[in-house]
Amino acid sequence: MMKGELSKIINLLGKRGIPLSGISEPKELAGIPAQFSPPSILKDCRSVLCHAVPIPKGILHAESNSSLFFWRFSNMTYRFLDTVSNEICMLLEAHGHLAAPIYSCFPWKVCDKKFYGLLPLAYLSQECGIG
Repeated sequence: MMKGELSKIINLLGKRGIPLSGISEPKELAGIPAQFSPPSILKDCRSVLCHAVPIPKGILHAESNSSLFFWRFSNMTYRFLDTVSNEICMLLEAHGHLAAPIYSCFPWKVCDKKFYGLLPLAYLSQECGIG
């Protein structure tokens, strides 16, 4: 990814109100099956971009219904972040790169009786410096 494209992505994230983002090199992660690594999605993947929004603290500290607030926040936020992921991919592809969005929640796969998303976003977010 070139500096100009990165600048456009950062501007897009800012306009959409997404304060957390980071980039890392694609790699297999310790303890995670290889089929859940970025090259399993795009063979020649050169970078991974993660973006996120914080959870309002009031949801976590609510005296009652905290899990219901969290569920609703997550449901709305996943759709929003997925839409932004699509926009980022379209921006990158307009500049000649191949890009694949990895959605926030579904689909899931089961491997060795453990649930995985298409990629382990929590671990990749750590690699990108935001998790």
